Amino acid sequence: MPPEQVEKYINAYKAMQRNHALTIDQAANQQGLSVQQFREIEGKIERDDMLREHVRQVLSKNANSGAQ
Repeated sequence: MPPEQVEKYINAYKAMQRNHALTIDQAANQQGLSVQQFREIEGKIERDDMLREHVRQVLSKNANSGAQ
């Protein structure tokens, strides 16, 4: 999976962590993704154990640091 797709997925998720009122539509759109593209990336991440763990660590660290 291209790293830039993973980064867009992570950035969209971080945006939703910072702003709980943000919809997935809005967060994905900010990254230039449709909801369908976001979900496709999510599916690929979920099927790749190492990549899934990496994303979880990044998002967990972000959430624990006050979602900055």
